[in-house]
Amino acid sequence: MTEKQKSGRKSKGERTFVGFRVSVDTAAMVEKVREAEGYRYTSDWLASVVSEKLARSDVREIIDAAAADADRGPADQRSASEPK
Repeated sequence: MTEKQKSGRKSKGERTFVGFRVSVDTAAMVEKVREAEGYRYTSDWLASVVSEKLARSDVREIIDAAAADADRGPADQRSASEPK
């Protein structure tokens, strides 16, 4: 007996869903750029954009700064975020 062949694209490994809404105009721009850049799926294009952003960011610094803000409390966070 032969195995049933799976349909669809090849698995990319364990993943989790991250979702959000954007304006209709933004969604239209996303679709145009996705297509122009040769991506078949919007989720693949969005994943590449997020990956590029994370690669250019100092993630540890961002996480540490957020933790420091949380440690200071709401009153201190307000004064730290106000323009100098």
